[in-house]
Amino acid sequence: MDTEATVDERFTQLQAQIVAVATARGHSNAEEKGFPDAPVFDGGKPDELRTWIIQLRNKLSAQPHHYPDDQACLRYAVNRLSRAALNPIRSYVSENTGRIRLESLNALLELLRQAFDDPDRTRTANREIRKLRQKNGTFAAYLAEFGRIMEDLSWNEEAQREQLYEGLSDEIKDALVTSRPRSDSLGHLILICWELDNRIRTRAAERAHPGHTQRLPRSGATSASTPAPAPANPTGTNSGHYGAAPMDLSATQRTAEKKRIRQERMVQGECLYWGTVGHFLRECPERAASRNRQSLAMAATVNATAEPDAGAPNEQSEN
Repeated sequence: MDTEATVDERFTQLQAQIVAVATARGHSNAEEKGFPDAPVFDGGKPDELRTWIIQLRNKLSAQPHHYPDDQACLRYAVNRLSRAALNPIRSYVSENTGRIRLESLNALLELLRQAFDDPDRTRTANREIRKLRQKNGTFAAYLAEFGRIMEDLSWNEEAQREQLYEGLSDEIKDALVTSRPRSDSLGHLILICWELDNRIRTRAAERAHPGHTQRLPRSGATSASTPAPAPANPTGTNSGHYGAAPMDLSATQRTAEKKRIRQERMVQGECLYWGTVGHFLRECPERAASRNRQSLAMAATVNATAEPDAGAPNEQSEN
């Protein structure tokens, strides 16, 4: 019995070890897939140092089991340096053992900052933020650059809001005259500017390509490329023009309904006669076909009136 109990205990311990190893491997694989190596920093673009430091720290924090101590972190960081960026660190690396004679990763990063970072970052940021303008760029790009520069400044929210407004494009400033946010918060101003910028650019695209903005046909409408057979009364009125079908509406109501439909089709970029996209009123094939049918009908009516019926009796002859 004791032997069986010992075997069961060992089996239970073995199962626990297998589960622990499998779990550790799963975490390791997830971390390796989610956090690639930090890029190599060569010192050619000093303004990229801060971004490189962030990526380096993210890598080391995501895989602490790979870099358990200061030496492991230092060695990885040195391996991500090259050319000019390696020069300030070279004298601290032992050629025989590869050991790095620095207390911690922070000490290495401080050497890189002294060599490549702006010694007067605040003054530089002040100059950059004063010159920053949106111009013809998107508000999103302007806001991203605005946020990058503000990282080195300690401005309060009111100062940030006023400076953000100062660099906006003239189009957004003009739009803000009628839609200036009621709230004085920086966040609300950003949301309003973002929406206005999207609207302005959408409208500019419409002006640049009039009539080319394709819209999905509404329920019951046909596309311009595959016109549907023309009904006897395409718009539902006796006159053949756009408007609602005559029901019990007065003349004033019918006129108002025609005007409403006309305005709606103008806004949607649709043909004023047929109600589809792809052409304008003067190019509408259905309008031309309707006019031809009306002309033929009128001509037939005139001919029928002018020619006497051959089957009708001649009153004079009877007399």
